[in-house]
Amino acid sequence: MALTALKKYDNYTFTHMVNVAALAMAQARALNIEGRCSREFGFAALMHDIGRCTSRSRCSPPGKIEKES
Repeated sequence: MALTALKKYDNYTFTHMVNVAALAMAQARALNIEGRCSREFGFAALMHDIGRCTSRSRCSPPGKIEKES
């Protein structure tokens, strides 16, 4: 996975995705979920906003995503 490329492309979304993944894995640990399942929680959280980066115009600015015409 090219997380370093995403960081260069859109640092805001990269940081948000990593923070959400860390929180999801902490929550999994708090629920006594370990091993592969815990990693899957983290990976799913990491990928939850990947659709925002399908084009440069959708990425980057925090806030409401506008519909394209």
